[in-house]
Amino acid sequence: MAVRPDQLSLRAAGFSANENGGTAQVVFDPQFSFRRPFTVDYATQDGSRSERRLRPTNGTIRFVRGQTNATITVRILDDNIFEGLETFTVALSNPTAGATIGPRSTTTVTIVDDESVTPGRLDLQFDPGRGADDTVFTIHSLEGNGLLMGGRFTTVNGVSHNGIARLNSNGSLDAASLQRS
Repeated sequence: MAVRPDQLSLRAAGFSANENGGTAQVVFDPQFSFRRPFTVDYATQDGSRSERRLRPTNGTIRFVRGQTNATITVRILDDNIFEGLETFTVALSNPTAGATIGPRSTTTVTIVDDESVTPGRLDLQFDPGRGADDTVFTIHSLEGNGLLMGGRFTTVNGVSHNGIARLNSNGSLDAASLQRS
């Protein structure tokens, strides 16, 4: 990406933020050091289903003499709904004092849903102990409240469970299911 010495440009074509992180940070750099102050406007725009996920943000960044970068902070709203990845954009406009906008005037921010399970990601909080003593054929997620598993096993963690058991979200046996076994 060729940027002229007097241009403003977003640092990257994309940024990411965790849904439960509270904010997204978007950094942009002027490719120059102006000798006088200047401003540039910014605004967020909804992307894929993100209208509930962020507080629309717009404003003006004021650069002082010699400043070399700025960060835009966008508030992200957390919920308990499985949504997958969502996106929104941040766009720059209206530079003043002779500054111009370079080839990267917009960027996409991806919100990483904290209720989603990423294939291949290890959950370090989940510890099923010794587990089942034989084959587990199926596992059903109970929407954040643990797992229900079924199979050819007769015990789970040394406790009698004839082919069906409920685990808490951390992998331990559900106390209520122990009473029903």
